[in-house]
Amino acid sequence: MKTLNLSQATAPLTEYMATLDRQPLIITVDEQPQAALMSIRLADELTHSFNSHPEFIAKAAGHLEANGGEFRVEAVHSGRSLADYIQQMSDRPIIITVDAQATAVLIPIRDADLETASLSLNPSFIEMLTESRIRLKTEGGISLAQLNQELSDCHSPT
Repeated sequence: MKTLNLSQATAPLTEYMATLDRQPLIITVDEQPQAALMSIRLADELTHSFNSHPEFIAKAAGHLEANGGEFRVEAVHSGRSLADYIQQMSDRPIIITVDAQATAVLIPIRDADLETASLSLNPSFIEMLTESRIRLKTEGGISLAQLNQELSDCHSPT
């Protein structure tokens, strides 16, 4: 996970966009995440993974409804810093375009600690969750009562 303190995000946004890979850049203030910058390709992958999860769909729909149902689209101005974009951000994600092509997304993060933000935006973690859900559907699982019994069996004196 890559993090950057907002006070250090003084380079032009385009410089940060050039370093994006399969991990988002999480921007923090006092160790609290404020926003995440990620490539549009990664955002598409995460959205695709989440789209099969009903809780995510409900939360996303609620977020869009509460924020006017829109994303803000903004063309990159070469000299404007990442900090400038974040400081002027509302509660809506910003789709960043270069030459009329969507290339990145800047997502506000509210009410989450750094660990939660980094896990929820980690493609490997999301892939593991997706595979676990598929395995649960195809192979089944155990009930909570069975799990509790197995755990108590492990910890009981023999």
